Amino acid sequence: EIRRAADKNHIKFKYIPTDDNLIGANSEVELLNDYPILTVNPTPLRGWGRIIKRLMDTALSLILIILTLPLMIIIAIIIKLSDKGPVLFKQSRVTRYGNVFKVMKFRTMIYQFYTNNQKKVAKILTDMGYPEQAEKFQKGEKLDFDPRISKFGAFLRKTSLDELPQLFNI
Repeated sequence: EIRRAADKNHIKFKYIPTDDNLIGANSEVELLNDYPILTVNPTPLRGWGRIIKRLMDTALSLILIILTLPLMIIIAIIIKLSDKGPVLFKQSRVTRYGNVFKVMKFRTMIYQFYTNNQKKVAKILTDMGYPEQAEKFQKGEKLDFDPRISKFGAFLRKTSLDELPQLFNI
């Protein structure tokens, strides 16, 4: 179970195996004072494998950017014409390895809600006639109905087209 968890989470570890679990994926056996020690490597992508994967990721994302660029331009124009404010939503995210990167998506919320000020958003929700949503929002709960999302934004989220700018993150 520990070995499966380590494989799944890309954790390198060593242990003394029993006879029935000497062989495994991504592992190497070495001897230490006549005891077999198994090293489980965190990922098979080492050396050239890692380089080739990076090249493939980059090439595929570049091809997809070229193919979807006309659609992204149309989406950007619709967002800009329907509401003032930026076309893209940018947010810092942390990877499972602790690296910080900026994720980009098409903005799906009405511009007046494009703020981190919880009290301001809660007041606007209350003023719009959604006091129960404002209360949930202030508690950090997921909203049943989110009036902050534009009609076009709802379409983008439903079809996952708001995710297209993430190709540039690759």
